[in-house]
Amino acid sequence: MPSKYVPKLLSQEAIDKLKGSAKENAQRNRGLAVDEELKILLPRLREQIKDFPDLQYNQSCIIPPWIDEGVSVIRNEAYGKVPLDFAEEGFEEEEGKAFEDREYSDCYVDSLAAEFARRAKAFHLPPGFVDFVIRVLEAALHHGRDLPGAAFQQKQELVEYLAELKAGSGTYREPPKPKGKPGPKPKTPQIPDHAEGKSYVTYSPEAKPDHSGVRDDMPLDFRNWK
Repeated sequence: MPSKYVPKLLSQEAIDKLKGSAKENAQRNRGLAVDEELKILLPRLREQIKDFPDLQYNQSCIIPPWIDEGVSVIRNEAYGKVPLDFAEEGFEEEEGKAFEDREYSDCYVDSLAAEFARRAKAFHLPPGFVDFVIRVLEAALHHGRDLPGAAFQQKQELVEYLAELKAGSGTYREPPKPKGKPGPKPKTPQIPDHAEGKSYVTYSPEAKPDHSGVRDDMPLDFRNWK
């Protein structure tokens, strides 16, 4: 009985040198191979993350679970998806396509990786998670290798954090202390006698913010989050 065909897996550097259908097939094979690795890795991580519920889940429903952030970064790199920074007009037409068939990333990988690292720094994570963080950061940096200069959000911070993790520093980082001395206590505003009621600002509980420009299907982007 003939043995099952196993496609040859190439490194990303070797794939980048290919062209046409050969490159597409090699890239897809690499992505599928990573998916198989994740099938083995993720059950262990999802079991261990139960000890860190504040890491895995954020109070904001906008931010995905921490492990899913890392998986998204890894898969976008493995499948060689084009960064959204290079997306041309009309790329929204890919909405609804299977991830494997998309040309562009389904998120801003650089900003997602920065958010992923920020959350990891708040915890003393065990070795298995340290390895996972290293893999995610390596994938993010490789995925954004062609982004020009400042287009890669917080790149230098990720490079330094990755180097420290590989040197055995652990994931936790002390939160930065506020810079400078506190300023003087603000004075209570004085309302001129002649102003009467015109100096008061009224508040309407019926007023609601305008979310007309926000869509649920927008790619996740943490670039301007503070």
